[in-house]
Amino acid sequence: MFDAGCWVLDVRFRRGPGDFTGLTLDSKGISEGNIKPVDERVEQWLSSSIQMKRELKPEEHEEIVKAIAAGDRVKATSLYLSATEGDLTTAQNFIKTLILEKQAAQSQQPAKEGG
Repeated sequence: MFDAGCWVLDVRFRRGPGDFTGLTLDSKGISEGNIKPVDERVEQWLSSSIQMKRELKPEEHEEIVKAIAAGDRVKATSLYLSATEGDLTTAQNFIKTLILEKQAAQSQQPAKEGG
């Protein structure tokens, strides 16, 4: 196996192990207050794509459900995006979830009728 990582070695400024001469947090304007743990930054990045700018109103949700019932995914996605100002991936996932819920409900109806 080959390592696909890329390493750059600049021998002009080569330093010994642990030699950080001239490199201070202050020299780059970095302080304890603006350093965040990697886990926190990853969580913020992941959650930002999930968060909507605002929640759907009941009438907006109903309009989206009607568009799905009519088979118009594009309209449903557009309605979601306009209402929430969210991102396309979140909108598509929301629409897929509603479609799966609709299909699950339809598949259970004959079972209930057959008794």
